[in-house]
Amino acid sequence: MDDLVVQNNGMTVQEMIHQKQRVGELMKFVLKDGEHYGVIPGTKKKTLFKSGAEVIALTFGIHPEMIIVKTDLPNGHREYEVTCKMFRNSDNMALASGVGSCSSMESKYRWRNVKKFNPETKKQEESRVENPNLEDLFNTVLKMAKKRAFVDAVITATAASDFVTQDLEDFEEVIPVEPYEAEIEAIEDMEALKAYYETNKGKGARFDQAIMKRKNILEANTKQDEGTPNDSGIAGVVQHKKGKADGK
Repeated sequence: MDDLVVQNNGMTVQEMIHQKQRVGELMKFVLKDGEHYGVIPGTKKKTLFKSGAEVIALTFGIHPEMIIVKTDLPNGHREYEVTCKMFRNSDNMALASGVGSCSSMESKYRWRNVKKFNPETKKQEESRVENPNLEDLFNTVLKMAKKRAFVDAVITATAASDFVTQDLEDFEEVIPVEPYEAEIEAIEDMEALKAYYETNKGKGARFDQAIMKRKNILEANTKQDEGTPNDSGIAGVVQHKKGKADGK
């Protein structure tokens, strides 16, 4: 397996032709559509995925080194900016660099589409709410920034842009949550929470825990006294169910 051929004064024409041939052979015989690259809807050129960039880097004998800059943003958000430098394995010669960034302010991380319970109509109504669990996403955001920088650097170092483009979209899903968890987090008063619980109870221990967590938050926000009808209406039922589940 030959290392990437790059001299300080550039490549010869024959070396460039050879390099292009190697990338073309990878695309034809090794990289798989849908696994290493794909065509994003609305685009025409093949988009390189991280898995494909790793294969190209291995083939050409190059490796990355990354510089990461973290920036804390307002309202608990965070952004990572990554510079990925590619080096030749044989002599650690610097070849190229790529950049990538990702922020929890990006739409797919910042928002959740939920069906918010309306206690007046007794129906679920579609709405978009701010993600209340941003800390759970910071590792995902960091990995996404590193991936974008890595793919950019590999394409630049190997002159593969004739065959593939930068990874324009990311298919990793945000940390999954149960639909009812987002709905519960969007409930803004105790009466609505009680009505939601009565309508949807029976979903299991995780559902009951989410109800109790939201109840505690609402009580803290409104400084309600313990033992109110809201308390007994929710906590009493949930505690009773928990006792039966524990065999008490």
